[in-house]
Amino acid sequence: MPGLRLIFLGLSLLIISKFSIQAQIHFEPLELGKSWNSGSSLASVDINGDLLPDLVSIHQGVELWIGLNTGDLRFLWQKLDEIDGIVWTINIADIDNNGYNDIIVAGEQFGILLFSQNLNGFTKSVIDATPFFSQASTLFDLDNNGYLDLTICDELAKTRLYLNPFPAPFKRDTTFINFKIKEKMVKREIMVVSGQTLMMMMIQIYIFPDAGPM
Repeated sequence: MPGLRLIFLGLSLLIISKFSIQAQIHFEPLELGKSWNSGSSLASVDINGDLLPDLVSIHQGVELWIGLNTGDLRFLWQKLDEIDGIVWTINIADIDNNGYNDIIVAGEQFGILLFSQNLNGFTKSVIDATPFFSQASTLFDLDNNGYLDLTICDELAKTRLYLNPFPAPFKRDTTFINFKIKEKMVKREIMVVSGQTLMMMMIQIYIFPDAGPM
């Protein structure tokens, strides 16, 4: 019967595809050579220029560690700094275009720190010493000057923008983009999960008409 043949063929293809996918994708948990507590911030990027993905992580919320990938499933760990406050975000990129990746960290008690890297290692400096409840952050060239700028969410206020006018240091800018979100742009939904009430904030993405020249 044609109908049964089609059903049998469909089930056969489903079983074959399932095992085929499982054969192609396989993950095996391995020890990283160091135990972590509260490693809330983690990044994977090539730190030392050997084309292998390294790890940058925060231990206990305050210790900045780098794990250099040896290429044989091992990481060599070194402590870069102990930060005076809890770190919430990590960004890694070549800030000054010197061919070495730099590290930016932000936290509630200490503001924003920059660890600039060159041939001789890392140098620590302060982007903004003002404490604020930092959240998600990202880097991109907003003003098209060839250097990466920083936007970082303030949990209790408007998003912050720091332009990168290299060789001058990062400078906070409050006029390039109007980050104010009107009440009508925000939709709130309440849902109950296991007896707990959660507030979900869904914010749409807008291109602000009063943004500066791009």
